[in-house]
Amino acid sequence: RVVRGCLDKGRTLNSRKGICDFMSNGKFHMRDPNNQLHVIKNLKIAVSNIVTQPPQPGAIRKLLNDVVSGSQPAEGLVANVITAGDYDLNISATTPWFESYRETFLQSMPALDHEFLNHYLACMLVASSSEAEPVEQFSKLSQEQHRIQHNSDYSYPKWFIPNTLKYYVLLHDVSAGDEQRAESIYE
Repeated sequence: RVVRGCLDKGRTLNSRKGICDFMSNGKFHMRDPNNQLHVIKNLKIAVSNIVTQPPQPGAIRKLLNDVVSGSQPAEGLVANVITAGDYDLNISATTPWFESYRETFLQSMPALDHEFLNHYLACMLVASSSEAEPVEQFSKLSQEQHRIQHNSDYSYPKWFIPNTLKYYVLLHDVSAGDEQRAESIYE
């Protein structure tokens, strides 16, 4: 129902707008259990389907090649000129391709057993308020997530911790749903 409701409105569930609105200027503020404020810069949240496949090596190589090819030094940058014999070599003081390469490499590398890059940290379970029993739907989704995480048939994705953080999102369409019912379900 959630997917159908989004598609009926011309929206997709891949949109991260709204999920990341709690960040300002690339800084995320959080408090630890001791109520100490911590600022995390450039936090990135990747929202993806729970059933995924590891990236294919050929596709990763092509993506990295494209990133490097598309990264050019900024216009007007003064290059350092080094003379070697009869040759004048223009050496750029910056390497704009490296930042792009590193970012793409870290995002596209598969999750490995002894690395924690690209491991799933949490799970967002979404149910529609138009479901007959949204709380029961959350329970089914939670059981399905647990089955996928702990079943040996699913070697990918990798999970950061066995007891996954779960975020329950009750999706309500104010133009088509009963707001009182949605509020009571939320409570």
